Amino acid sequence: MGSRLEKLLTSRETAEFLGLPESTLSQWRSQRRGPPYIKLESRLVRYRRSDLEAYIGQHLVGTEVDKTHA
Repeated sequence: MGSRLEKLLTSRETAEFLGLPESTLSQWRSQRRGPPYIKLESRLVRYRRSDLEAYIGQHLVGTEVDKTHA
């Protein structure tokens, strides 16, 4: 049985998920920053939730409190 593709999120859904303005995502794309995205057509951009979760994980900053409770 083939692998099941996950639902692709729109820029609006992605902005809500990350808690930031949609315009920020647009700026990041033009600057080649931010989470990975899929460009299906010239103006059709989508994001995978798994990529967003990985992106968030890569930006996790530990604190001294985290170290004492480890």
